[in-house]
Amino acid sequence: MATRWVRSADAELACEVTGDGSPVVLVHAGITDAGMWDGIVGLLARVHRTIRYDLRGFGRSELPPGDFSHVEDLAAVIHDLVGGPANLVGASLGSRIALDLAVTEPSLVSSLALLGPVVSGVEPEIDDPPLWDELLAAHRSGEVGRLAEVEARMWLADPDGTRVPAVLDRVRQMDAAALARQRAVVARERPIDPPAGDRLNQVALPVLLVVGSLDLEDIRLTADLLAARLSRVERVDLPDVAHLPALEAPDQVADLLLDFLAGVTPSSSHRRQDRATDDR
Repeated sequence: MATRWVRSADAELACEVTGDGSPVVLVHAGITDAGMWDGIVGLLARVHRTIRYDLRGFGRSELPPGDFSHVEDLAAVIHDLVGGPANLVGASLGSRIALDLAVTEPSLVSSLALLGPVVSGVEPEIDDPPLWDELLAAHRSGEVGRLAEVEARMWLADPDGTRVPAVLDRVRQMDAAALARQRAVVARERPIDPPAGDRLNQVALPVLLVVGSLDLEDIRLTADLLAARLSRVERVDLPDVAHLPALEAPDQVADLLLDFLAGVTPSSSHRRQDRATDDR
């Protein structure tokens, strides 16, 4: 796995590239970093040129002060490491970034796989989720470790820390590291205008939705909206999984992605079949 550095405006973004074949770019969630893909990147790379990167302010990527665009950063990664359209896999915040790019620069996107989907301009009205008051108190406290702990438990539907303790611990570590860096710098993301929620009729490419049955209500409602509004969409609901299926059920998610990508990049199905024969 080769590490590459991509310059986007005033920041250097840490990227890892492995495998050959049709390109897939993985865009991580807002409470993790590129390490969230550890369980699936090797499986995808058997068939695809697989690229994962740390968003600006996460992992090893820089976070200079001032305004920035995650969407422009993703475009820079694709231009530099792919040179043409790529299949995008986004989780949570990463799904919002991927969809935003698809409506602003559709020539850079071949397909979308959205895990725990978030859509810019879409905020379903719901009751406060479990742990919400505790989360607000953690924000007010300014204690990064406490905030990361509550965020991880809320998003993983694990209020007492016993459902997925290993995943919880990993997410807490990634989130705390990112929060510490982001609180030390005044940086603000520029949203796209109009937001993707107002432009869903422009999305004509293939889309896979992966939704955990234990995810928060607003995420499940957002998936409902996408399933109803998009023209070429496939939805998979995973039982006993919360907001980060790539961490909770990596083998299952990898299989879903490989099957989806085989349908949108037909040559990859032959490569996957050949590799399966080699493995035997």
